[in-house]
Amino acid sequence: MMTRDDRVNAKRMMAVALAGCALVMASAGVASAQDPAQKLQGNSVGVMAGYDFDREFPLLGLDGRFTFAVAPQVAISVNPALSYFFTGSSEFLGARSETTLLQFDVNALAHLALDAVVTPYLGGGLAIIYVDSRVLNSNDEVIASEDDTAVAGNLLVGATFDTGSELVPYLQGRLTFDEESVFSVMVGLNYGF
Repeated sequence: MMTRDDRVNAKRMMAVALAGCALVMASAGVASAQDPAQKLQGNSVGVMAGYDFDREFPLLGLDGRFTFAVAPQVAISVNPALSYFFTGSSEFLGARSETTLLQFDVNALAHLALDAVVTPYLGGGLAIIYVDSRVLNSNDEVIASEDDTAVAGNLLVGATFDTGSELVPYLQGRLTFDEESVFSVMVGLNYGF
């Protein structure tokens, strides 16, 4: 279980990584004879798995990336994603509580095309978070139920890895913030088409 200090340190590391990526991307305006960003153009869809360090839930999801070059070394992706969190259930005095937690994201990612195996990116966007909580008795009858939908912001930092094929693995950190901030780390594998 992460302590509050561990979460604060993880968020600080994410902020430093975002600042570093921003600095590198700001220096990416140098034109070359070949446009590395053109190699990133295209569409991809795939799956991801990860862990939410603040809520302490594993997650699985779907990820899409629709990428186009905007400069010789910069490509932009429109990135819709859906995450399902494995919240588990708990029992107390014969009653069981269950929670469904979903997060739908629409992000914009800016990729720094270095013409290398690793392509770093940073991004931001919006998250729609849906929570449905139920309390059930021992006969699985619903005693109480409540749901909520909230809109939050996202900050992302990550890297894709060129495998020389249509399969594109990636590693990504996501900070989702509204009243609280939540940090998740994800690995994914997308198929380009």
